[in-house]
Amino acid sequence: MRKILASSSRVALFLTLITMSLSGCNLPKKGAQQTPAATGAFVIQDEAARSTTLVSSTVPPSRNPAQTETNHEAVLTEITPSSQPQTIQQSSPATRAICDRAAAGDPIDLSIPDDTPLLPGQPFTKVWRLKNVGGCTWTREYTIALFSGESMEAQAILPLPGDVPPGQTVEISVDMVAPQIPGKYQGNWKLRNSSKDWFGIGPNGSAPFWVRIVVKPVPPNAIPTIQPTPGNTY
Repeated sequence: MRKILASSSRVALFLTLITMSLSGCNLPKKGAQQTPAATGAFVIQDEAARSTTLVSSTVPPSRNPAQTETNHEAVLTEITPSSQPQTIQQSSPATRAICDRAAAGDPIDLSIPDDTPLLPGQPFTKVWRLKNVGGCTWTREYTIALFSGESMEAQAILPLPGDVPPGQTVEISVDMVAPQIPGKYQGNWKLRNSSKDWFGIGPNGSAPFWVRIVVKPVPPNAIPTIQPTPGNTY
């Protein structure tokens, strides 16, 4: 009986050892990674990759600041000439008026005042005194010219007798002849600069100065005077 019990005990011990040995084989080894943990790592890496791809596709590529500034300057260079109107320098009427302006002398009529009576065909010389009140010197290229009215056989354009600096006066003489038909006659004159621009007297420097005469009819009993010809002896 004791032998049977001893033999059963050994068999049970042997079976226990085998069971423990098989159980030890199924335990995970130290340091080994489990499949669920590894799967989770792959999922995390995949999400990170997709996030990186999304960010890369939405964020525009960075540009070189120096290159951007250069391109901006190039655009400005192309736009500026067409957007900015070209400025053409021209002398305005105000500038010309300041440069070229005359005033009446004191007095302006040195001969043949207004409404002077003259005979038909009578020669006379009109003399004006003018003052340069502008900022430019009247040179010999400046002229006096008939602006409107009757010329009375005067030369239409005459040069000034000399240079007239600003602030100085000049006496201008014009030879004329009274018309043959009785009546009132007036000729308006102005100055012209070297560019052929008209200017005159008055507040705006645009008014003319004039000569005005009255041609009287010859009296019926008047005897014409015959002037002797130089060199003839009687």
